[in-house]
Order: sequence, then C-alpha cells, then structure tokens
Amino acid sequence: LWTVLLFFASTSHIGNAAIPGYANCPTTSNYTANSTYQRNLEALFRNLSSAAPDKGFATATSGQTPDQVYGLVLCRGDVSAADCAVCISNATSKIVRDCPNKKSSIIWFDNCQLKYSDENFIGRLDISNELPLINVNNISNVDPGRFSSLLASLMFNLSSLAAANPSGRFLAAGEVKFNDFEKIYALVQCTGDISANDCNDCLTHAISVLPTCCSWKIGARVLEGSCNIRFETDPFYNSTAVALLLRSAGGVSLPPPTGQTTTAAPPPSDATT
Repeated sequence: LWTVLLFFASTSHIGNAAIPGYANCPTTSNYTANSTYQRNLEALFRNLSSAAPDKGFATATSGQTPDQVYGLVLCRGDVSAADCAVCISNATSKIVRDCPNKKSSIIWFDNCQLKYSDENFIGRLDISNELPLINVNNISNVDPGRFSSLLASLMFNLSSLAAANPSGRFLAAGEVKFNDFEKIYALVQCTGDISANDCNDCLTHAISVLPTCCSWKIGARVLEGSCNIRFETDPFYNSTAVALLLRSAGGVSLPPPTGQTTTAAPPPSDATT
C-alpha cells in the first residue's frame, strides 16, 4: 500500500500499481462557466492532447489577455505514445472535476502530469507544487543505513545524468544492487521547458525530501511541478524504452558509481503550440 503525504490535502492510501491522479488547486481565482477563459482552457487541452503523445512533452498557450491560459504536459519518458495519450485524456477530464472553475491547477498521474495557469509559468522552476508518495512497507533484512546511502548515491548520479543531456529531454533511470537478491530501481525526470541547471536544482530538492518523508521505505516518489523522482525495490520502468530514447536522441552517458547501472535519455525537444 501507498501513503500519500499531501501538502495540500488529507492523507490517503492508494494501491501499489498506479496512482489514480492527484490534483493541486492552489489558486483562489476562479473562472465563470461558459466564459472565454473556459473556452480557451478547452482549446488548450485539445492542443496539448494533440502535441504531446508523440514527443512525451508539450507546452501551449490559448487565447489573449486577460483570458489567456498557459499549459504543460509531461509524460513519463518510458511510456508509449498511446499510453501517453490515454493519460493526458484522463488528466484533462479529472483536473476540471477535482479543481472546478480554477484558473490554475496541476495534476499528477502514474504516466503523466498536466499543469495550466492564467499566469505564464513556462520556463520557470516550480518546486512549490509538491506531492510525496510513500509505500507503507519498510525494508527488511538489510542495513537501513547502507540502503539509504546506496539510494542517495543512485539518485544523485541519475540527477546529474538527466540534467547533463544537451537535447532538453531530462530523463535518467538506473538500478543498484544492495544484496544478493534485491536491487533499488530509480527514475528521475524534469519537464522540458526548464534549463539544465533548474532541472538539477529541482531534482536535488526532490531528493532532499526523501529523508523526511520516506526513510527505510521500499518505495517512494516525490512529484514536483518541474520534475519527479521515484524509487522501488521492484522494477517499474521500461529499461528498453529508456535505452531506445538514449540512442535516438543522442543522449550523454556518465560513468555510474560502482555497482550501479544507469541509462539516460534527454526527452525530445518540447512542443510548443
């Protein structure tokens, strides 16, 4: 089971397979039903739904001031275009139900995240929207200190690997063996609109949350507005898809620390509509 540590809502439990979608509705500013802003938001969703699946990332704007709306979609780098499209469809439907008439909202799913606002946030680092998720089960039959040390080393290596990719797709995944039977698997990713330095800062901030929320857990995620990190003791990402992205995008490779296997792929350049 997973426990959700919501900085903006109550704690709840979710299943182990996938998160059902969690929205943050931070603004107190609302739009009126059937207004120009709502029509622009609907057009924005259509643009993002069209642009994002093939590339895994897109930004878009719709309308003119004072009813202009800005949006962003990021799909997890190892999912297919079809799964990306399904996730975006679910996100655009659920975000308006969970944040009705809100001018600014963000929602996270297992395979994607969607954010929109009446303020231009594109290209700006966002660590104010934050959602830690933890598996309630603790590690067993292993030195917790060694586990934490290996996890931190893996996470920081992946963050450096992801942020170093020159093409703008900030993604890396890897694993490290911590005993004869088990490994730690991890994936980190940033949105494609921010700089490499901001990507590294976002991932570093997300990693800093782990000791507070998730010590000695067998799995956890920290979801930010501009990045996300995840680790498990079971495989959860498609290593073949990540490797293919690396080859097709010409990603860079940094030597992993001893005992670690890492793969990096810069996400395809962002699609702004």
